[in-house]
Amino acid sequence: MTGGSAARASVALGCRIHVPPFFLDRKFFAKPLPWGNVITYDRVTLLSDSMKSPRWFFPFAALVGLAGGSLQAGDPAPAASTATFSEDSIRAAAKRIDELVAKSCEAHGVAMNAPINDETFVRRAYLDLIGRVPTVAEAREFLGSTYAEKRQRLIEELLASEGSVSHSYNYWADVLRVNDSLGNNGKANEAAYRLWIKDALRQNKPYDQMVYELVSARGNLWDNGAIGYYQRDRGMPLDNMANTVRIFLGTRLECAQCHNHPFDKWKQMDFFQMAAFSNGMDANRYESPNRKALTQSVKEDSGKARFQKMTALREELEAKLGNDKIAIRTAMKEEMAKLKKDGEGDAKPKKKEGDNSMKLVLNELYKPLRYTTVSETEKGLKLPHDYQYSDAKPEDPVTAKTMFGEPADLASGQSKIEAYAKWMASAENPTFTKVIVNRLWKRMFGLALVEPFDELTEQTQVANPELLAYLEGLMKELKFDMRGFTRILANTQAYQRAATTTELELGMPYYFQGPVLRRLTAEQVWDSVLALLVEDPDRYKPSVKDDIARIEEQKQMYESLEGRPFEEYKQMVEQLAAQTGSQAKLVEQKRKEALAARDAGDDEKAREISRELRTTQGSIEKTMRQTAFTELKRGADEAELLKVFGLTEAVLSDSVLSAAKLEAPKEALPEGMTKKERRALLQSKGDEKAKKTAKGGKGNKGEAKPGELGTLARASEITARPGSFLRTFGQSDREVIENANDEATVPQALELLNGPIASALTNPGAVLAKTLQAAPTPEAKIEAIYTAMLARKPSPAETSRLLEEVKTRGDQAYQDIAWAVLNGSQFLFVQ
Repeated sequence: MTGGSAARASVALGCRIHVPPFFLDRKFFAKPLPWGNVITYDRVTLLSDSMKSPRWFFPFAALVGLAGGSLQAGDPAPAASTATFSEDSIRAAAKRIDELVAKSCEAHGVAMNAPINDETFVRRAYLDLIGRVPTVAEAREFLGSTYAEKRQRLIEELLASEGSVSHSYNYWADVLRVNDSLGNNGKANEAAYRLWIKDALRQNKPYDQMVYELVSARGNLWDNGAIGYYQRDRGMPLDNMANTVRIFLGTRLECAQCHNHPFDKWKQMDFFQMAAFSNGMDANRYESPNRKALTQSVKEDSGKARFQKMTALREELEAKLGNDKIAIRTAMKEEMAKLKKDGEGDAKPKKKEGDNSMKLVLNELYKPLRYTTVSETEKGLKLPHDYQYSDAKPEDPVTAKTMFGEPADLASGQSKIEAYAKWMASAENPTFTKVIVNRLWKRMFGLALVEPFDELTEQTQVANPELLAYLEGLMKELKFDMRGFTRILANTQAYQRAATTTELELGMPYYFQGPVLRRLTAEQVWDSVLALLVEDPDRYKPSVKDDIARIEEQKQMYESLEGRPFEEYKQMVEQLAAQTGSQAKLVEQKRKEALAARDAGDDEKAREISRELRTTQGSIEKTMRQTAFTELKRGADEAELLKVFGLTEAVLSDSVLSAAKLEAPKEALPEGMTKKERRALLQSKGDEKAKKTAKGGKGNKGEAKPGELGTLARASEITARPGSFLRTFGQSDREVIENANDEATVPQALELLNGPIASALTNPGAVLAKTLQAAPTPEAKIEAIYTAMLARKPSPAETSRLLEEVKTRGDQAYQDIAWAVLNGSQFLFVQ
């Protein structure tokens, strides 16, 4: 292409971006760019020709500093059943929603957006219902169908698919803050929690049941992954209650923890009365029957020894003093005082430094099982010491009481947490249904009927109260079937209208003349790219085996201790105390020394002590594994755990429990070589690779290059780290509720413009590359790119423009076309 090519007729990829002059100067590309050299002059001019609105192409605009202006519509693209509702009922519900939307729009003088064509619908449905773009085969199958109800059928198929589970999990993982930053056993907790949520979604568990099971969750992580809900806020029961009320009841109580809410009706007393329900949920304990029994046995043995000592002393005094009871009593008191001074005679003797080796050994023995259990304890709650209101005094005990609605039933034999969970997830709860209706509506339309739906107050305004009331009733009629509710929304004309692309004024009501234009989430971008790279992306579940293995290890360690008869268990602990007691005391001492050194600011000494501590700790753990955990065997409980977490044969038979991979490009060898010479060259390359691996010390990781794609599995199967593609594109760190970010950034621009994805699309093993290879003509190849990425065929003008590029640059043009579409607004938005 020449410098004047930017002025040529554009390719209607959807919109135009104004590129700064320096980007259109070939001198700018004379050297590799600071961030790489994939962005060629030809690609930039091709992309420049293809854009129509600077605001639409957020990543590139972020790169060149042009994010501004108003949203404008681009050129229009070429024109699982619920058990509770029948087809007629679904159609009737969708029709009623449309009537209420139309009524509101008409009342406010708002014109309805135009209906969308099949090309726009199929892409929107795939993105909204399973979180990725359709493959070429899927798009062609839908677009080529003449079945009158094909949209309804597609909605059913998508909602019943494993892709729907994956996409929904991404949403709920953000809401419920699923991550592995939970200290000891964080990865096992995350694994169990993640698998539990996916199983609930796969079963289409009613929302009220799902919430009840989360809020009342108790047990071990290998029996009940829902305990992750309390492990997530371990040691912070007040924060957990505030999060619970916000997520499920749409009410913000955080302010009321310290004082009466300044902008709402909630008082500090309301906060603590609600917290009294769940304050006893303990995720810190890791006691067990055998451990409790041993502790009690040690106490009893100590008491028996003391009794025997006192009895022997009395007998000795009686033999010496005869029947002089006063003298015997006086002598006994003197002896007791001596024993107490030595720490032996008191009922609760003062412990000598480091003399409790059995307790230290038990702590080390159970350390791998910390935080794997949640239990409900009888734990009272008091008002804070600085409570200043007239309805109670500081540090008064608090009685559990619901903040609104009917009181929780504490007289039915249920525990406090069960009564609390039942009240919360009740259809009669004033806000429970309202919040989930708004959540699901926002997922489909981009905006909730009530914003923000997790901060409902007496001043909250509803743009269409009649519609909201109908949807609440509909959700109750569906018995909280989230999949069924979503199916009805997807079947409405309101959902199947063109997206609103004008800026929405903050605080102004929206009447849902169509969904709002939405940028793809980080997970949708990743999963859509994945669909261009690997066959059937929903099948790859590389994390499942590792998740199950982590949970299995916890289960087997627990059973290794608790499955023993008590006498055998006691004997084992005594043996370990004899073997490692002195080391356990040393560990305790070194910990204190390290803390003291750190407090004194002597970091070097603290590090040195910590190294010694790790060595001793490792020796203890090795001994304990050889004595206590000899029966651990990976895979022994796999079938049972797969069943616990809903990973049945029906699910696994459609899954590949390993990461998808792309073909490594084959390196060309010099021509004219003999077989012997070729073999020697390949051998030398293999030896060189082995040396690099050994030098790296981390196997294949030692060879990893910056910017590699990593695991080619869906976002729901990956725990993303800072700096990864998902986190770069705004995936939540899941430290706080719904912490994802959909703003465009410079790193995002660089990732798409110059990252590994552009080259991966034409990797020999990529689906898109194979599709292009199979296409017989340049026109067919261009059509394949558009269908794969935009779910539509290119317009005649687009085809004509791109054929010029193919004539000029040959096969290289196809990679550049894919690159330009990838970076364009039509790919990066749900339209």
